[in-house]
Amino acid sequence: MEKNKVASVILAGGGAKRMGYPKPLLMWKGKPILVHLIEASREAELCPILIISGAYHQDIQQVIRGFPVELIYNPDWENGQSTSVAAAIAALPAETEAAIFLLADQPFMPAKLLTMLSDTFKHTHAAVIAPYVGKQRGNPLLFSREVFPELAQLTGDQGGRALLSKYQITQVPWDDAGILFDVDTPEDYQRLLAME
Repeated sequence: MEKNKVASVILAGGGAKRMGYPKPLLMWKGKPILVHLIEASREAELCPILIISGAYHQDIQQVIRGFPVELIYNPDWENGQSTSVAAAIAALPAETEAAIFLLADQPFMPAKLLTMLSDTFKHTHAAVIAPYVGKQRGNPLLFSREVFPELAQLTGDQGGRALLSKYQITQVPWDDAGILFDVDTPEDYQRLLAME
């Protein structure tokens, strides 16, 4: 079995304006959301695992100590998510064939879904792969290396979504709407804790 050439990129560079607290470090089920994402990425055998930090670089550094991950500081984080995507693309090794971009405010990220995205890429080599709950597209998105140059050119507060109209998306059906949930506000976090 060929070693996985699919990377995990966890975007954790935001300034948490609406939340008032770094979202990757919010505690859920006894550990920070970021740690849940690292564990899911490891279970899915994604490699390397890159964490792109910004406003809360030092806090994140403390939390990930001891994990086999690479922490990349994005000095331009204030200029939006596109700068973290570009920092990730610049840091990925040459042998990486695709990368799955995870948002650090999405706690429900099963390793099984990451494995499905990775396996789908191995069989199809599709440019863009996304999970769908019914007709609704969810995260995370997988982008193949052919899309990397365009990802690196994005500007402002947008991620890979900006490119979706250009590419045919290969859909992975998924039946759990949890992947559509993200923690943007203190109210969202209270809802998450209520689910615990």
